[in-house]
Amino acid sequence: APFHIQKVRLDAGSIISSIFLLPVLGCISGRARDRFWESRLLEPESCHVPQCFVGNSSSGGCWNPDCTCECGSGVFAGWESPILVFAVLFNTVQGWLVGRVTKEFSVIHRAIADSFSLLTIYSLVDPIFNH
Repeated sequence: APFHIQKVRLDAGSIISSIFLLPVLGCISGRARDRFWESRLLEPESCHVPQCFVGNSSSGGCWNPDCTCECGSGVFAGWESPILVFAVLFNTVQGWLVGRVTKEFSVIHRAIADSFSLLTIYSLVDPIFNH
């Protein structure tokens, strides 16, 4: 089968398994941020209202009417940042390209390409930002 058909099948399977595993993760985890069906603090690091952190910790304090920090629920709560949209698009394109390289050449060529990207990050980007 052509690559794009294989990639769509693989991604569709990933989406279906993620839909089934999201509730399981929320039930297993002890963090309110992992329960998409509950109202929770979207940015607990920037919330300085003490009422948002007392009482029922399973909901992150959003049930408290004195909590004035931003709360939300749902799978995509807190996804307003354009950086997250860019990260998803970048990850999608990267996954597509990795699949093409792997199908055309081999896993060895992919590993070599991955090592060059790490080498570039460590040799060029790291000195720039840690200067």
